[in-house]
Amino acid sequence: FFFFQAPAIAESPHRELVTARDSRKMLCCHLTTAALAVLIGASVWAGLLFPPLPPRSTDPDVAALKDAFAAQIAATAGLTISGVGELKRDRDTAGWSLLADHFGSNPNTPYMFTVLPFLGFALPSPIMHVRQRDAVVLLARRPPSAEYFSFTTFAAWTPRRGVVFGSLADSVNHLSLNASASGLFAHIVTSNRRTYSLVERALVASGLPAAAINLVVIPAHLHAEWTQFETVLRLFRFANQTEGSLYLRSHHPLLYLSASHA
Repeated sequence: FFFFQAPAIAESPHRELVTARDSRKMLCCHLTTAALAVLIGASVWAGLLFPPLPPRSTDPDVAALKDAFAAQIAATAGLTISGVGELKRDRDTAGWSLLADHFGSNPNTPYMFTVLPFLGFALPSPIMHVRQRDAVVLLARRPPSAEYFSFTTFAAWTPRRGVVFGSLADSVNHLSLNASASGLFAHIVTSNRRTYSLVERALVASGLPAAAINLVVIPAHLHAEWTQFETVLRLFRFANQTEGSLYLRSHHPLLYLSASHA
């Protein structure tokens, strides 16, 4: 019998090079995954992702109104609270504080804006998208005596036009704000008549008079452009600065209502 032994095949230098390259790629992949995990973990810990809910309003009447309204919405078919934010001073808002004292044409005037977690899970942002049947509802008290204040809702940005910053309607100011005898009010931003009707009914059932509701209507065509909106409160010269400072940090609640009605 004859046995034939095949000659040993030497490892190709090219194959060794490919193996080393694959190892480096795998190492880079692991390091990138680890870095992303650390970055996401640090962002969650710092509140940049999935930030905690805003503190309860320091105004007991506003806090009670929010509780009553939330209970009414929970019992309302076709509306759900899907986001919770607050009315916040610009310089107290993470990231946006970099624009504090450089906002608009009145750098010495306190500015506040309504903020919600960006995209629903990131750090609080005054820029928000409102879907066509949804609504954004601010529950608050009239600012303490000041020479001037106004709430203005802007179309801030669209993918097609870029920065627009055009107001949707006249400002709601110290002369035109609708509020109850005790100063409580609601500020609603929506474009849907049915949604507004449901919100109004829930507010009245919560104890807020219909005459204390302020509505800003979003023109329907802006939804097609995926417009981002912003509501700004400008305040000028409080009569009592101590009262004014307390108002700036009173955490008035903002609720994003998602609609599922026809």
